[in-house]
Amino acid sequence: MCDIKFIHPGDHLEEFLEDLNITQSQFACVLGVTPYRVSQIMNRHAPITADIALRIAKAFSTDAEMWLNLQQMYDLEVARATVDVSNIEPLYEPLPDNWTPPLEPERPEHAEQCQELASTAATRT
Repeated sequence: MCDIKFIHPGDHLEEFLEDLNITQSQFACVLGVTPYRVSQIMNRHAPITADIALRIAKAFSTDAEMWLNLQQMYDLEVARATVDVSNIEPLYEPLPDNWTPPLEPERPEHAEQCQELASTAATRT
């Protein structure tokens, strides 16, 4: 395990609150959650969940995906530093870089069905 300090979303949240001069309790009130819940996130004891991400995004005019992505990046970095996967053998060999999926041969019956649907739709409009 390394001594690197990974950036938890709570650290980002702390910066936002400091910049706006808002306390954790005030922020909890804005979000409609308990101060304990905000404190847990800011102290790296709880993750950003989907419901909290939606609330934070609304409060800061950001998007929930950003907050969930921050959490996911943090979780992956911690896992990479703490989980040993060296004894796991791949089930499949990686595909070559130049691999492309095979194209399915064109089926005439599908082309006919598409033409019928297109002409039916055209007569309805």
